[in-house]
Amino acid sequence: MATILIADDHEDTVRMLELLIAGYTEHRTITAANGRECVAAAPRADLILMDIRMPELSGIGAFERLRSDPQTAGIPIIFMTAYPDQVARDLPGDTVGTIDYLLKPVSREQLVQRIKVMLGIKSARDRFRKTNLSSSDQFLLLLTALEQSADGITVTGRDGSWLMINNAQSRMFGYTVGEFLSLQPGDLYQPESGQKIKTVINKELQQNDRWEGELEGRKKTGESFPLLVGLSVVKDNRGEFLGVMGITKDITELRTAYRELGKTREALIRSERMKAVVEMTRGLSHDFNNLLASILGNTQLLMKDTGDEEDKRRLAAIERAAEAAARDLRRLQRLIPETGTGEAAEVDLRRVVEEALAEAEKLARRREPRPEAPVEVKARLRPVPPIRGSAGELKVACLNLLLNAFQSLPRGGEVRVATWEGRDSAFLRISDNGIGMSPEIQERAFEPFVTTRLPDHSGLGLSDAYGIVLAHRGRIRLRSREGWGTSVTIRLPLFDSD
Repeated sequence: MATILIADDHEDTVRMLELLIAGYTEHRTITAANGRECVAAAPRADLILMDIRMPELSGIGAFERLRSDPQTAGIPIIFMTAYPDQVARDLPGDTVGTIDYLLKPVSREQLVQRIKVMLGIKSARDRFRKTNLSSSDQFLLLLTALEQSADGITVTGRDGSWLMINNAQSRMFGYTVGEFLSLQPGDLYQPESGQKIKTVINKELQQNDRWEGELEGRKKTGESFPLLVGLSVVKDNRGEFLGVMGITKDITELRTAYRELGKTREALIRSERMKAVVEMTRGLSHDFNNLLASILGNTQLLMKDTGDEEDKRRLAAIERAAEAAARDLRRLQRLIPETGTGEAAEVDLRRVVEEALAEAEKLARRREPRPEAPVEVKARLRPVPPIRGSAGELKVACLNLLLNAFQSLPRGGEVRVATWEGRDSAFLRISDNGIGMSPEIQERAFEPFVTTRLPDHSGLGLSDAYGIVLAHRGRIRLRSREGWGTSVTIRLPLFDSD
């Protein structure tokens, strides 16, 4: 925490500056009402905010006295004035880094920024002074540090020409330093970023002397890569523009990590959503089973007691509807992995897939006969070791996936089915080149009742398969792209891999 001396004869200005410094920095303040008080209080200050026009001794007069005293000569000063050019002409030219200006009225952003910069320069100078290095050694040390920086560092002059380029900057873009010197700044960025520099960024630099943000760089090979760029205007002690300093960081790995983090977050959200569905299904299935049992029981009793054929026909329709509802409820219950498969037998996955494929082709032809839109099935079913589970349930899962594939080909196309053996697992993949799914549908594809083919389909196919695979301690993965098709891969543990 530093001590800032505010020297101004206007009490309202002093109070305003005290409030700004207290509210937006951690520094403490002391005050002076004129130039003489400023000189007397200066030994206790790390930075001076000083008005030009003050009674008894002006800001220029106070500055001259402070610089003539070795005890206060190195204290940085920020003059507050509406006419910085006039003041600069009255000051010596060897005050770089120790004098700055704030235009009246003073803005909070500029005040905080200038205080930070000037105190940073003072702190660096104090540390250098303790090393007993000569001015030339200090300069060499700074240049060496800039050259060895892992971030790209550049300095351009008044005319935009390169004054400094470190090795990290040239390597980042794939050039030698010599090649880099022949480039224009616009050559380093993709067109959209180059246009942003000409319009938004240059305007920001003129207003605030700095800009920081992301741009798309362009390597020597033409490859695009993301950059975090910080630009700062460099001025002399008179406030005259000298050039622009840039610090550039390649954030390719950071952006990749951010994308991966986003995918992980989305996976967690999907997982939590499925957990919620499972919990809801667990509660509802119990209640609906009781309701359906009551409906079926009473319906069957009425059918036994009535002699009217029309009543029997209607009761039979109620019975069929209740039994269909019970079947759909059992499909929903498969979403609960804790229910298990109900069996622990050896299952030949290839045979299950062959049976499901034969049944799916028959059902597809019967449900939606489309001779003008033929579907070609390409099966590559390699033998796999037995897996543990229920052949019947696995057949239902395969059948659901196959029917989804057929139904996604309204204009015909191709369905591929493959089985193969992994190190400790059996694999099944069913893919098509049909209509595919949007990203929004993919995120919810395994939830019940999610479908792109309403109102004719319930949307239970994928969720049913998902529940069956999880009950077999397996994994299921879906990949899809609109207009290109869908691929579902199932991995199931082998019988003797427990």
